Amino acid sequence: MIKILCLCFTFLIFTGCEKDDSKAEMLIGKWCLKEESINNGFWVGSDNLTITFSKKGDISIIYKDSQMKCESTYIYDENSLMIESLENCARYKLESVNSDQLILSLQGRSEIYKYKFKRC
Repeated sequence: MIKILCLCFTFLIFTGCEKDDSKAEMLIGKWCLKEESINNGFWVGSDNLTITFSKKGDISIIYKDSQMKCESTYIYDENSLMIESLENCARYKLESVNSDQLILSLQGRSEIYKYKFKRC
């Protein structure tokens, strides 16, 4: 019986030690917009935006159509899932992130914009 308990305990230790990348770590890198949606409508293809998150906490947002660029630092709050640039370039809510896809939302005056990114 003790051998079985020790075996189960050992199994739990090793399976519980798998490294889970935090959402903040998964954000790091360059993301290219692929689709966007307004008010949870249909996803429409788009390539108007790229966002780059650095390990140092820098963010670069480039809007292709308007040639606008915002460079700042960002804070990611794990509790509220908000990504906020310190220079008020943007305030996004993190809907989901994994190694290949990032979905952000942005509350407008009367619309909710959602953006689906892929790694560039």
